[in-house]
Amino acid sequence: ARTPQTWWWDPLAGITTVEEAERLAMHFISTVEDDTKSIWPMSATELLSALLLAANLTGADLRQVYRWLADEHDPSPAAALEAGGFDVLAGSLRGLRHAAPETRASVYFTARSGARCLRNPEITAWVTPPRRPMPCLDPVAFLRGRNTLYLLSKDSGGSAAPLVAALTDRVLRAGERAAEANGGRLDPPLVVVLDEAASVAPIRDLPVLYSHYGSRGIVLLTILQSLAQGQAVWGQTGMETLWGAATIKVIGSGIDSEAVASQISRLVGEHDVATVSVTSGRSGSRSTSLTPRPILSPAQVRALPKGRALLLATGTPIVLLTLEPYYRGPHAPVVDAAAAALVARIAKEAS
Repeated sequence: ARTPQTWWWDPLAGITTVEEAERLAMHFISTVEDDTKSIWPMSATELLSALLLAANLTGADLRQVYRWLADEHDPSPAAALEAGGFDVLAGSLRGLRHAAPETRASVYFTARSGARCLRNPEITAWVTPPRRPMPCLDPVAFLRGRNTLYLLSKDSGGSAAPLVAALTDRVLRAGERAAEANGGRLDPPLVVVLDEAASVAPIRDLPVLYSHYGSRGIVLLTILQSLAQGQAVWGQTGMETLWGAATIKVIGSGIDSEAVASQISRLVGEHDVATVSVTSGRSGSRSTSLTPRPILSPAQVRALPKGRALLLATGTPIVLLTLEPYYRGPHAPVVDAAAAALVARIAKEAS
């Protein structure tokens, strides 16, 4: 968006336990996981979490973490962990240093691949101490005010998606703690609109947390281009969990998957169509029978026009909606003017 930097966030703040370090490492390594169930992502997560914890203990930043990933024989992270009381993790790190060269190289390479965005100074500038004074984003303080956080990331090599996911996760966890301190629920609720969630904020355990956050007053809205896009991030089981936990689902036009269109057609249900049979002859007769047919065939689901959508809400029949775009509403002039001003600013910065 070519927005000048006016604040920064420290991902290492609060990384004082193995659990917190592993959650942060998970966001990086999830970008290189595949369906082969390889041991390398698991080992890389353990390595990266150890280095993140060591960085917090020594007052280092994420740039130093990547330097450690580039030097397989540096003993300082293990020494820092041992001095901080994490003897087991320090022993694991030393064990990796003395592992077979091929094994050690594969684990470090996987970790470096997941953390490759840390090579980009334009990205690390937002998550490391700045050269000039500027405020540091505090997720807890953010929740106390009337603030909005806009999450942007390109789905490309070395994108900031792991850090955006980590920041989103940190805000969600801060909201969960605030809800517990408030008796169980946030009031007013925290609304989290995750547009293009699979690309911008691919939080690995989001499907598991979905219903739990709903009970805490944290309202999650996940917007995906297709079910396949969600399956690529969370797997088939994870996407089914996310689908089942969402109490309201809105399906728009553009479904080209035969399996998804057929599934939605079955969920919409059937209705009885009267069929008249006539026989001719002396004893001709006329009879009427009811034949069940889909209310919406898969072809009709696929052919939903723009501006129409299907609403699946728990405990109610599926509803066909007519959407109301902003450009037909009373706020259209304000939105159009703001959008034009921002586009002009971006174009000026890009020229």
